[in-house]
Amino acid sequence: MYARAVRSLPRGSMVSREIKGRKYYYIAFWKDGKVRYEYRGRVAPEERRRYVATSERKARYRKLMTGLRARIVFIRRALHERRRRSA
Repeated sequence: MYARAVRSLPRGSMVSREIKGRKYYYIAFWKDGKVRYEYRGRVAPEERRRYVATSERKARYRKLMTGLRARIVFIRRALHERRRRSA
């Protein structure tokens, strides 16, 4: 469920670079084991806020997925121990 939500969000995060006193924006993402940058140009403040919000949402989903994985490991260990004791 969370993995699907993360995949539905735009990939990468917005990065700014200052060149000759002006800010230009790029989308940074991983591809083929390297960080790649996709040029976005001069971005409106609303689009920047939207990217910040999606980055925060992705981070929240990833944290929830990590917690779920830990719970799954705990449950599997508990069930395994229970089977060993009953055998």
